[in-house]
Amino acid sequence: MRKILSIINENKPGFIGLALIILPLMFWIAAFVQVSTNVDAFNRTFKRMDEISSYLTIFVMFILPLIALVLNFFKVFRFRIRSADDGFEGIIKFSPKLISLGVILFTIMSLGIVTVYGFVENFEIVLR
Repeated sequence: MRKILSIINENKPGFIGLALIILPLMFWIAAFVQVSTNVDAFNRTFKRMDEISSYLTIFVMFILPLIALVLNFFKVFRFRIRSADDGFEGIIKFSPKLISLGVILFTIMSLGIVTVYGFVENFEIVLR
């Protein structure tokens, strides 16, 4: 029991990150299901959320994954600065955890897709 609790405590940012990316993950699954099978899963779930408030969509698709990314990034990468003889010395420690790395990869991909979609949807690309 104590070993299980220590594993949970050690991976706490990973579990918090998983909880924060559940809604964006459901969004991408619904979009994939709609594109691949022509079932109207996307409009049934996320169109209502956008009708309530577009700020809610921004919060779910951008802010929640960003919080998960920051929490897990600083769990995987430890930064320390110490004073040396001729100035400062920076140390970066890499301690990978599978859950945290998964959350980091998913959130980077999700935020990248949302950002590219936002630019393509809102700006006109003109080739000259």
